[in-house]
Amino acid sequence: GMSERVILPWPLLDLDPGSPPNPQISATSNGTALALKGLGSGYVLYEGQPISVVHDGRRYMHLITGNAAANGSGVANVGIWPPTRLAYAVNDVVEIEEPKIEGLVSPGDEMSWDYALEHTMGFSFSVVETK
Repeated sequence: GMSERVILPWPLLDLDPGSPPNPQISATSNGTALALKGLGSGYVLYEGQPISVVHDGRRYMHLITGNAAANGSGVANVGIWPPTRLAYAVNDVVEIEEPKIEGLVSPGDEMSWDYALEHTMGFSFSVVETK
């Protein structure tokens, strides 16, 4: 992960996002808003919900900044954070059911592990998205 990108699923904790049929970008998007299609009529995205966008074979993670419901055609405009760093293309895939983060493991003290007396091992690291 320090020399090659890693792809890790993002835990959704208590959120069950359901199974939107075919979420994609519906219009060229950049900045702090995304136009989505293929969500299914009435599908709701919730504030704080993580999503990832696959653009040119790489994933970019975002959080929804406010609740948004898809219209009868399965289209919704959603606010996101952080802002996009590049323009997403029409039909880029949006991962909602199992969003993922992709990037490099941050070098330095961010990577650590410990071994407990209970013979369990824990470790932690940071993933930084790359463009």
